[in-house]
Amino acid sequence: AEVIGEAHFGFIPAKQSVQFEFGFAEVVVIILFLSGILAVKRKISYKAQLRFITQAAGLLVIGFWENSPISMVKITSFLLGYIPSLYTGFYWYLLLGGFVFSILLTGRNIHCRYVCPFGAMQRFTGLIGGADKSLPTAMALWARRIRNLLVISLLFYAFLSNNAGIAGYEPFGTAFTLNGTVLYWLLLVTVLTSSLFLRNPWCHYLCPIQSIAELLISVRRKLESLLSRNGNGEKTREI
Repeated sequence: AEVIGEAHFGFIPAKQSVQFEFGFAEVVVIILFLSGILAVKRKISYKAQLRFITQAAGLLVIGFWENSPISMVKITSFLLGYIPSLYTGFYWYLLLGGFVFSILLTGRNIHCRYVCPFGAMQRFTGLIGGADKSLPTAMALWARRIRNLLVISLLFYAFLSNNAGIAGYEPFGTAFTLNGTVLYWLLLVTVLTSSLFLRNPWCHYLCPIQSIAELLISVRRKLESLLSRNGNGEKTREI
C-alpha cells in the first residue's frame, strides 16, 4: 500500500526509526575476545581456569542463547556483499571483527580457543571421556588438506552461484537448536563421539573457520617478515 501510495499519489510514508542493538550478547562477545587477547599477550595466573570460564560463557551465550556462532555462511555472505546494518547487526561486526582483529594482533586463533561455542562443546565432551589423543601426523596433515580443499571448492561454488548457503556444512544449528537433517545429526554425533577420545577433532581436522584462521595467521606472518626486512634495510642504509 505504501509503495502504491508513494508512486501514484505522492504519499511519503513516515520513516521508521531503527534502534541501535547493543545488549548482553554484545558485551559478552567483547569480554571474551579481550580475555583471550589478555591471556595470550600477558603472563597471567590461572590461564587454564580463564579459558574454561570463557568457553563456558561462549557455549551458553553465543551457542544456546544467541545460536549465532561464526559460520562459513556468514563469512561468505559478507564476502558476497550482503552486509548487515550496523544498527541491527552490530553483534556480527563484533564477532567477525574480533575474529580477524585478534588474529592480526596476536598471531593466535583467539576465537577458536577462547570464544567458539562448538569448540567448547567438544572440550567439555572430552573432559567426560578423557580425550588425550590426536590423529597420527600424516593422517592429520591429509585431513587438513582435504578440509582446505573442501573450503576452497565450496567458496568457489558459492561465488559462482551467488549463494552463500552452499559454503556452510557446520553442524552448529543442530548442536544448539537440536534441529537438523539426518546428515547433520550424523555429523554432530560422529564429532561429539570422536571428541570423547580425540582432542577437539572438529576444530583440528574439519572446521572451515580454522582454514580461514590459518590463512589470516599466514598473512600476518608474511606482513611481519616484510616489515622486518624493510626495517633492517632502512637501518643498514642509515649506517
